[in-house]
Formats: sequence, structure tokens, C-alpha cells
Amino acid sequence: MKRDNNRIILTLNEAKKIMNLLYTLEATSGAYDEEYTKDAQLAGRYGNRLFKYINQKNK
Repeated sequence: MKRDNNRIILTLNEAKKIMNLLYTLEATSGAYDEEYTKDAQLAGRYGNRLFKYINQKNK
């Protein structure tokens, strides 16, 4: 993981680990209150975005 001005650059392996953690958090959605559920669902959406970019073909 590196910082480049306003961006953070991750290796694919680091991005996959973060994606899996976001999906784990999403799986706990509904376990607590409504605010937690919204945050857990948001984590899932970010996990999906990471999945999309990880699996995107280089052009």
C-alpha cells in the first residue's frame, strides 16, 4: 500500500483482502440497529466496486 498525493495505491492482494473484509461486514447486516445495518450494506457496495476493479481487464 502506497500513498500518491491524494490517492492510495493497493496491490491486488491487499485489495482482495479488503474486499473480503467488507463482504464479511456486509454479512452482519441486520445484526444490530438500523445505523449499523446501513453501514454494513454500504460496506457491501464498496466490496462490489472493489470486485469490479479487481476483475477488470487491463486495456
